[in-house]
Amino acid sequence: MTEVEVRNFQSIEHARITIQGYTALVGRSNIGKSALVRAIKAALTGATGTSFVRHGPSCARRLKDAKKCQCKASVRIKREGFDLLWEKGDNDNRYTFNGQVFDSVERGTPSFLTEGYAPIKIGDDKEVLQVADQFDPIFLLNRTGGVIADVLSDVAHLDQINAAMRLVEKDRRDAVSTRKVREQDVIDLTQRLIGFDGLDDALAQVKNVEDKLSELGTADQRLRQIERFIESGKTRAAEIKRLSGIEAIVVPDASSLSIGNLIQLTNWYNRLVGFKAWFERVKNAENATVPNIEPLRNANTLFTTLGALVTKADQLQREITQAEKLLDQAAQNAQQVQAEWDALGVCPTCAQPCGGTHLEAV
Repeated sequence: MTEVEVRNFQSIEHARITIQGYTALVGRSNIGKSALVRAIKAALTGATGTSFVRHGPSCARRLKDAKKCQCKASVRIKREGFDLLWEKGDNDNRYTFNGQVFDSVERGTPSFLTEGYAPIKIGDDKEVLQVADQFDPIFLLNRTGGVIADVLSDVAHLDQINAAMRLVEKDRRDAVSTRKVREQDVIDLTQRLIGFDGLDDALAQVKNVEDKLSELGTADQRLRQIERFIESGKTRAAEIKRLSGIEAIVVPDASSLSIGNLIQLTNWYNRLVGFKAWFERVKNAENATVPNIEPLRNANTLFTTLGALVTKADQLQREITQAEKLLDQAAQNAQQVQAEWDALGVCPTCAQPCGGTHLEAV
């Protein structure tokens, strides 16, 4: 439905009509029917001049015989999504379309109206199909056969347009069907999302539990390290305790030996004395207690030190074993020297008899 309002156009001072579909104006002569049609066509085509403007009794042209005045004609065409106001006078040439103002519009149909209201070329003339002039017969009846054929050939293209429209309608139905499916999907997903309410809190609790488990894992690793260190300390203490028996070894006094083997025996003696003195320093190692290493900051240093001590103890054990072998060899040599001494019977230094004298074995 379209509303048309005309002011001060030819014989019309103010008129308003409603157009719906095909509309015909009927009535007695000289009541403004043709003026109304011309007003609508003038608004759609940007009519030039001002001869159609109606001048009221207070117009300067009438009162003062002026060449220009403030009078103006206006046509307003309004429907849903379309609001056009055309104003034309000596000082006005303006369109207002959907709230946007266009001043000093060029001659002819304005650009913002060409899409729907541009004149159509029919033969040698151009016609606005939406508005038929006065005394025009029904569309195309006053045209030649060639013009009618051209128009009808263009109308034949309507079949293609109709086919395209049917395809568009099919696409529209498919789109509507798809939209309904998607809307149902949204409803289903919304219902499923309700089941996840409070999941964020549960995830936060799971994260907290994971952090606690990680802390417990770290503490468990530290505990296992402490247990391994304590077991290692116990093993080293047992080794030290076992080696502490070395202090019972008696180093023989070889001062009474005066033969060539005495020098070698003295060297063995000095080494054994050194071993004994060292074990005197470490014999109380078995009484050592494992320190409390709760902070674990010095655990690695203490463990390394104890390992070095055990290594030294192992080396000392090997040297003591070797010393025991040498001591046994020295005892055998001492027996051999005693036998030679007894067989000699005299002192090799002073040549005095020495029968019955025996070397002391320590």
